[in-house]
Amino acid sequence: MTSFSSKVDAWVAVAIASGPVAALAAAIGGSVSGAPGTAIVGWLMVVAVAALYVLVVWPIAYELHPTELVIRFGRVRTRIAYGDIRGVEPSRSLVAGPSYSTDRLAIDRGGRGLPVLVSPANRDRFLADLDMRAAHLRRDGDRLVPVET
Repeated sequence: MTSFSSKVDAWVAVAIASGPVAALAAAIGGSVSGAPGTAIVGWLMVVAVAALYVLVVWPIAYELHPTELVIRFGRVRTRIAYGDIRGVEPSRSLVAGPSYSTDRLAIDRGGRGLPVLVSPANRDRFLADLDMRAAHLRRDGDRLVPVET
């Protein structure tokens, strides 16, 4: 198994960090204000945000297993058999996806919903490794396209 971390855009890192910082500021502000109800709500927000991040935000990784690509985001896993991949191409889509960057690759699953958007930090190696595992695809620059028969 080979694992790839997500590329991180600075603005995405700031956006992701703003949730925990805001929750912590609310908790500290509520504690300083002396109002017990405000402090409790603030600390409950910290716990809720931390749980959300552990469940679906962090970490994000793309794992190439012997028979499938496993996309991990928090505790969630999406599995895509290599045979189900119809193509991979660059994307700048702003649609939500398991990545910390808008410099993405769209993985076409052949009509099984929308493409899955990933942003491996080492795009070139990710594409090369995926190309080796998906025999029905061939590399064409920053794309994987079906092998012509």
